[in-house]
Amino acid sequence: MSKIITSLPASSRSLQRGATDSPMTTGPHSRPSFNSSKQSEAHTVEANQNSSRTCRPTAPKMNAEPEISSGGSSAETAVIFDWDDTLLPSSFVVNSTETLSEVLSAVRPLQARVIGLLERALALSHRYVFILSSSGPGWVEQSCRLYYPQALPLLSKVTIVHANEFCREFAMVNLQFRNYCNSAYFRSPKLASVLAILPALQPEPRRVVLIGDQYADVSIAEALRQRGGDIRTCLFAVEPTARELGRELDWLLDGDMLGRLCVDEELSQRNFALKRSSGTSERSTEDGGSERSSSFSDGDHLGGIPPTGYDVPEPRRPAMQKSAAVITRGVGQEVHHGGALNSEG
Repeated sequence: MSKIITSLPASSRSLQRGATDSPMTTGPHSRPSFNSSKQSEAHTVEANQNSSRTCRPTAPKMNAEPEISSGGSSAETAVIFDWDDTLLPSSFVVNSTETLSEVLSAVRPLQARVIGLLERALALSHRYVFILSSSGPGWVEQSCRLYYPQALPLLSKVTIVHANEFCREFAMVNLQFRNYCNSAYFRSPKLASVLAILPALQPEPRRVVLIGDQYADVSIAEALRQRGGDIRTCLFAVEPTARELGRELDWLLDGDMLGRLCVDEELSQRNFALKRSSGTSERSTEDGGSERSSSFSDGDHLGGIPPTGYDVPEPRRPAMQKSAAVITRGVGQEVHHGGALNSEG
């Protein structure tokens, strides 16, 4: 069973809080710190019975937040994947008018690529590999079970963060985090989740690789760079077909581009965007369906700050629409699986 972070509730996660919550420092150039004034605030979360991995991230002191080092071959690297339209062509699945068997036939070829990508990420950063999702609890694991069943065991080795649920429940037990979520500085649940989780990891990763299909997925880099880290991003095209997503995943795998993003100290470019060429077109297939023909290039450079900035809200994928699609595709009712915060990914 996967390690799934939806929250760190005191009742089930053994969250020990300090006696007093310090006011959180926020501002245009400041970074929030969601820690008690006493270093006794530590999050101890045990993995479920099918996983032996345990994470005990201890919050740093308010007055001595560690800076992320810029060197050292043994420094930790965190890899953060989006799920929908990054590892799974969710828009294609939800919007398809084809039968389940036809959708499976189109999506299943991606399974080997996703397995290869997760295995490579775990080999490069076995401690900190995350799937950060805006979907409801259960979606990542349930959709993986249906479309990528052979990849399901790998989910027990990565940490799944359901950002909306994490923010809602963590705000219930951490006053500083709650104040941040209710302030004008709150940008998105994904950003808030990353800012809460990464500083609590020991050691804190000094390099972070962000891979997603929305600017909100990768523009978290802007906030993280204020902490002094080496942040690298890869932005996929929005709403890809299964074939398009396959080419994007191939780009990361071929030539070990993921490896270069994770460990190459000499990598001159830090931000990549894969975009459809202007010649994108639709053509009919022999079975009466349609196929989008497109090519991708890594020549488009996002620059240090994405044009839209990291405060642009992420487009919402309606939860009810997704849940309905899950049920009609045979996954069944989504189930909330309790999870654990584990350091490894």
